[in-house]
Amino acid sequence: MNKPLTRAAVAPETTWDLADLFATRGAWLAELAAVERSVDSVAKHQGKLATGFSVLLACLDARDELLARLDRVGTFAALRAAEDGGNSGHQADQSSAAALGARMQAAIAFVDTEILALPEGAGTERVPAPLDRPRRQRRQGVGCVLRHALRRALRQTVGWVQQWSALGQFAGPPLVAAVARATGGWQWTWVATGACSLGGLLPTAGLSRLSAQRWRR
Repeated sequence: MNKPLTRAAVAPETTWDLADLFATRGAWLAELAAVERSVDSVAKHQGKLATGFSVLLACLDARDELLARLDRVGTFAALRAAEDGGNSGHQADQSSAAALGARMQAAIAFVDTEILALPEGAGTERVPAPLDRPRRQRRQGVGCVLRHALRRALRQTVGWVQQWSALGQFAGPPLVAAVARATGGWQWTWVATGACSLGGLLPTAGLSRLSAQRWRR
């Protein structure tokens, strides 16, 4: 069996150049710390998104910038870890980047929640813009920002659905088997599956009604 090459034995021209992201690990560490300090650029808007479009726009701009920097930091750490799975230093750096990502996501999670909770008609004022921009473009800007935010919230919702679905596929068979064993047959297993289905349908219906009422024009 051929022995895998070590990183040092691989021709440099066939490897990725991480200098395009950060020239040195020291530069990466500096940005890692700077990203964590920058979370306040988003967090300072918490509880204020319903006060006006300018606040909402500033918050979304700050969040997008923060996430772009976080992605760059995480990509660098992940690629270094992939270079050599046995390098404990690289693995530790990747863990640090992942932990930072989790903290950042938790700190800015309020954005989507507050957008979904905006009262009817919120964000319909004109977008502050240079006077040479047509009025129609200013109005369209509001819709673009809100649609972008709502699409992001939808993607996160789909992610939650997939996670709960995976949990159901993992826990469902043992639950059904336990019901069959307790009742001495399979005739009552529909109760377990039906209860799980109902447990998902009721919250979904309630959230759908709430969303329709909140965003009805």
